[in-house]
Amino acid sequence: MKQIDLSKIEHRTSRISDALEHFRAVQESYDQVSQYLPDFRPMKNWTIERHVKYLKDFALDRQGMKNYLFFYEDQLIGGGHLKPADWEHTGELMYWVRSGWDGIGIGMHIAKTMCKQAYEFLGYRFVVIQTDIENLGSRKVAEKLGFKVGMIYGYITHLGTNSNMIVWQNEAPISRIAAPFSRQGGENSYSLHSELQEVTHNLVGIIRTRSEIEEAIKKIADIRARSKNVAVSGGRKFNPGFHL
Repeated sequence: MKQIDLSKIEHRTSRISDALEHFRAVQESYDQVSQYLPDFRPMKNWTIERHVKYLKDFALDRQGMKNYLFFYEDQLIGGGHLKPADWEHTGELMYWVRSGWDGIGIGMHIAKTMCKQAYEFLGYRFVVIQTDIENLGSRKVAEKLGFKVGMIYGYITHLGTNSNMIVWQNEAPISRIAAPFSRQGGENSYSLHSELQEVTHNLVGIIRTRSEIEEAIKKIADIRARSKNVAVSGGRKFNPGFHL
């Protein structure tokens, strides 16, 4: 078993120059990873050019999504993907570890890194991980990170067999959620809400132009950034400003 220094693992968005290394990692890991990660299944016969296209798309910054590749000494060892889940304020985490690099804490490192992104940068309150009941490695990672079983449902795998899927749920640290109560001189939630209403009413109504949409996107991005610095007064039991 490999012995590595987890502190030396680096993560970043994908680049076109990663295509060959991504191709090699997929080929080495396909049989193992494709059992549990649907995105891997069509990759078996991909050309390098197809990997280039995939990595270009993988690097795009979309709302509520974050994708990273993980490297150790310039070798690709895994990837993490966050996307909006089917539940409000919740992100779904999917990750994979390159074959030969499993069992030494890399999956835990990737999942922990992506959860931090979900809570601190994407603003999710919850993160879920869905694992097949037979995927003992991912189940162990979820348990060690403090995820709790939310539900279990039956499904048919890509091999046509019956199995069960476990939905694990984790909540953001209370210190992050309650931060507006201890923040001084921050943004007013009602003011931000009013600004957002004004933008949507004036710029993106039923009749709108391209320039208005572009202006609205910029203003909404500014409101989103400022919303991270909201401050509220009063207690936690029932606080309209906090709940807004």
